[in-house]
Amino acid sequence: MTLLASFFDSGTWLAIRNLLFFFLVVFWLSFVYWVYKDARRRITDPLLVWLSTLLGAVPFIGPLIYMLFRPPEYLDDVRER
Repeated sequence: MTLLASFFDSGTWLAIRNLLFFFLVVFWLSFVYWVYKDARRRITDPLLVWLSTLLGAVPFIGPLIYMLFRPPEYLDDVRER
Protein backbone atom coordinates (compact mmCIF):
# COMPACT_ATOMS: atom_id res chain seq x y z
CA MET A 1 0.00 0.00 0.00
CA THR A 2 1.44 3.34 -0.98
CA LEU A 3 1.58 6.43 1.16
CA LEU A 4 -1.00 8.20 -0.99
CA ALA A 5 -3.46 5.32 -0.82
CA SER A 6 -3.08 5.12 2.95
CA PHE A 7 -3.82 8.86 3.23
CA PHE A 8 -7.10 8.49 1.33
CA ASP A 9 -8.07 5.60 3.61
CA SER A 10 -7.41 7.61 6.77
CA GLY A 11 -9.78 9.48 9.04
CA THR A 12 -7.98 12.73 8.26
CA TRP A 13 -9.05 12.56 4.64
CA LEU A 14 -12.65 11.83 5.65
CA ALA A 15 -12.67 14.86 7.95
CA ILE A 16 -11.20 17.11 5.22
CA ARG A 17 -13.69 15.83 2.66
CA ASN A 18 -16.66 16.30 5.00
CA LEU A 19 -15.58 19.84 5.95
CA LEU A 20 -15.14 20.81 2.30
CA PHE A 21 -18.59 19.45 1.51
CA PHE A 22 -20.07 21.34 4.47
CA PHE A 23 -18.49 24.66 3.42
CA LEU A 24 -19.60 24.12 -0.17
CA VAL A 25 -23.21 23.67 0.99
CA VAL A 26 -22.99 26.74 3.24
CA PHE A 27 -21.56 28.78 0.36
CA TRP A 28 -24.37 27.63 -1.94
CA LEU A 29 -27.06 28.46 0.65
CA SER A 30 -25.55 31.91 1.14
CA PHE A 31 -25.91 32.50 -2.61
CA VAL A 32 -29.59 31.55 -2.43
CA TYR A 33 -30.12 33.90 0.52
CA TRP A 34 -28.31 36.75 -1.26
CA VAL A 35 -30.46 36.33 -4.38
CA TYR A 36 -33.62 36.38 -2.25
CA LYS A 37 -32.59 39.53 -0.36
CA ASP A 38 -31.47 41.31 -3.55
CA ALA A 39 -34.62 40.35 -5.45
CA ARG A 40 -36.80 41.70 -2.63
CA ARG A 41 -35.00 45.06 -2.94
CA ARG A 42 -35.34 45.21 -6.74
CA ILE A 43 -38.62 43.47 -7.70
CA THR A 44 -42.15 44.42 -6.61
CA ASP A 45 -43.99 41.23 -7.60
CA PRO A 46 -43.65 38.52 -4.90
CA LEU A 47 -44.04 35.75 -7.48
CA LEU A 48 -41.06 37.05 -9.44
CA VAL A 49 -39.06 37.30 -6.22
CA TRP A 50 -39.67 33.61 -5.52
CA LEU A 51 -38.94 32.64 -9.12
CA SER A 52 -35.67 34.55 -8.89
CA THR A 53 -34.88 32.74 -5.65
CA LEU A 54 -35.58 29.38 -7.31
CA LEU A 55 -33.28 30.38 -10.15
CA GLY A 56 -30.66 31.33 -7.56
CA ALA A 57 -31.00 27.86 -6.03
CA VAL A 58 -29.51 26.29 -9.16
CA PRO A 59 -26.02 25.51 -7.87
CA PHE A 60 -23.52 28.23 -8.71
CA ILE A 61 -24.80 29.09 -12.21
CA GLY A 62 -28.21 30.36 -11.04
CA PRO A 63 -26.89 33.45 -9.20
CA LEU A 64 -24.80 34.34 -12.25
CA ILE A 65 -27.88 34.18 -14.49
CA TYR A 66 -29.84 36.22 -11.94
CA MET A 67 -27.12 38.90 -11.93
CA LEU A 68 -27.35 39.20 -15.71
CA PHE A 69 -31.14 39.70 -15.79
CA ARG A 70 -31.94 41.49 -12.53
CA PRO A 71 -33.40 45.02 -12.60
CA PRO A 72 -30.67 47.66 -12.71
CA GLU A 73 -31.68 49.67 -9.63
CA TYR A 74 -33.26 49.28 -6.21
CA LEU A 75 -36.94 50.03 -5.67
CA ASP A 76 -36.04 52.73 -3.13
CA ASP A 77 -34.03 54.56 -5.77
CA VAL A 78 -36.90 54.32 -8.25
CA ARG A 79 -39.37 55.69 -5.68
CA GLU A 80 -36.99 58.48 -4.71
CA ARG A 81 -36.84 59.75 -8.26
